[in-house]
Amino acid sequence: MADASSIVTVAYIMKRRYSDRASTEVAMREHPTFYEIEKEGSFDGSDFRYPITTGNPQGISSGFADAQSGAETLKGVQFAAEPKLKYGVLTLDGPSMLRARGNKGSFYDFVTRHSDGMLDELGANIAFDLFRDGVGLRGRRASIAGNVVTLTSQRDVDNFRRGMTLIASSNATGSPARSGSAKVVGLDRKNKKITLDDASTIVSFSDNDYLFRKGDPGNCMEGMEKCTPLSAPTSGDSFRSVDRSVDVEALAGSRIDNTSLYPDDVLGDLAVECSLIGKKVSRGAVYPTVFQAIVKRLGAKVEYTNPGGMADIGFESITITTAGGAIKLRSDPDIPVDRTRCWRPSAHVLKHIDELVHWIRDDGRPSMRSTSTDGIEMRARSLHNYIQYDTASHGVASVRA
Repeated sequence: MADASSIVTVAYIMKRRYSDRASTEVAMREHPTFYEIEKEGSFDGSDFRYPITTGNPQGISSGFADAQSGAETLKGVQFAAEPKLKYGVLTLDGPSMLRARGNKGSFYDFVTRHSDGMLDELGANIAFDLFRDGVGLRGRRASIAGNVVTLTSQRDVDNFRRGMTLIASSNATGSPARSGSAKVVGLDRKNKKITLDDASTIVSFSDNDYLFRKGDPGNCMEGMEKCTPLSAPTSGDSFRSVDRSVDVEALAGSRIDNTSLYPDDVLGDLAVECSLIGKKVSRGAVYPTVFQAIVKRLGAKVEYTNPGGMADIGFESITITTAGGAIKLRSDPDIPVDRTRCWRPSAHVLKHIDELVHWIRDDGRPSMRSTSTDGIEMRARSLHNYIQYDTASHGVASVRA
């Protein structure tokens, strides 16, 4: 008996049907703090200087002679910040661009989707750096089986992306780095795992090694963890040419390191600490899982702020009432899971040159033809750093992960 025709045997006559819906964007997520923070240009020159006054003249006494002998000038410092440089390089194959022309050839425009994705990813990197200390640490290896790395924290898996090139170091600073690198090819968030294409290419790769995007260690933006660190600056501190230990709260913000407190309680305490030196904070951020625990415990009403455009889901926030003022607390996936922070929005900016994220057009063209292949290369760039004009209007605390 002859075989019956089936979809397999006559596949050559079958048409392929594709979804008319837009491609689901799993690669990108929202960045509430990064979106809200003011972006300020004019970061050119050798460095950017900004002063902070920490004391008024002190020639005051009940007696004239004592007031005269105790005369003092204004006290303050001048920080010197330099822009940090990040690149994004995109290569596109010529024949593929040609074949993807028109709606029938691809789901969406080949060049536009790739170029938009590169700018989005570069922006996401800046959002990640905003809460950190300039080192670029993304996670730590707990163990390995073949090419599958188990991390010490489940939440750190979200700091990696498929295709990201990683290096490792036995030091949290990333220096010295182990020789070699590997690419991320898979993510398993639930089980704290990332899969590398070939872990053996990282020489002497060991448990407890720290993981970084290649090129990042020490070269990232000096974010909140650097400007307002959880550990108070001590004598000899030198940040942007200033020893902040001479007036810690005025020059490096307030801090509480006590994981036995609920995050909302510690935020209230931070707000009070800031108010004691005459400052008010009105914004705060915690990691989404911490935010959800606060909502459940307090039975708080969650507010949604639509960021604009076509998004139908906005930023989640609740209002925490404290003795130091009301704080709008947001759920932000960029903040480390073991931190909470509060600030006054006008007290900080992202300083940058040109547009914050831009295609390099120094010769007037956004792309160049490859010399060795049939394709083009596009280069994106960002020159930026984080500035706290009023450091005293910032607070940081540890929370239970």
